[in-house]
Amino acid sequence: MEAYYAAANLGEALQFAEGLAAKKIQDQQLLLKGLTGPQSSPGRRVSFSRIEKTTMEGKLFFRYEVRIDVQSGGSFTRKSLLAMSQAPNGWRVTNFSETD
Repeated sequence: MEAYYAAANLGEALQFAEGLAAKKIQDQQLLLKGLTGPQSSPGRRVSFSRIEKTTMEGKLFFRYEVRIDVQSGGSFTRKSLLAMSQAPNGWRVTNFSETD
């Protein structure tokens, strides 16, 4: 959550992902290819809070509310769902989705 939303660092977020989640991040990296500088905006603040945690068939599912405040552009809130699985190198995000 910190790497993906707050820092907007897709390369760092990719280190915690595999499977479909990794593919989604790589697709975003391709879309941003050629852009320079950090992807987060100055004056942007991100906060998130977990609103649900579920375990099903050895997998973890987290639902978060993410609030993004942009100094010059107001704020908005999104809901984010993360699916995680245990991998040899620790827990990894295997899928994620967002809704308004």
